Amino acid sequence: MKFSVLIAHYNNGNYFKDCYESLQQQTYTNWEAIIVDDCSADTEKEMIKSLISDDSRFLFFENETNKGVGYTKRKCAELATGEICGFVDPDDAIFPTAIEESIEVFKQKKKCSPYLFQIFIM
Repeated sequence: MKFSVLIAHYNNGNYFKDCYESLQQQTYTNWEAIIVDDCSADTEKEMIKSLISDDSRFLFFENETNKGVGYTKRKCAELATGEICGFVDPDDAIFPTAIEESIEVFKQKKKCSPYLFQIFIM
């Protein structure tokens, strides 16, 4: 079961490293990270792209114009290919078992609707 981590990004390149590293440390490995940038400064976007370049689970998309966090989060969800989605802010790190625990909750409570979780933040 694939889990989509949804990250709406705007000028958080300096803080994204902790988020990136926490995702790489996940005990559950069948996940993707959908990052949608909401017209950040070029240097901010380049920081993110450089950091994620060696891991194909990270997918980077850009809004053509600044649309705001609501639009950007919705676009993240539209681009996701996982059966379950969860939002993580680009300046947050999550516990190494966060995705695994979210999957377990989903399996135990399949009647949850919609299948969207806020993952456990450190």
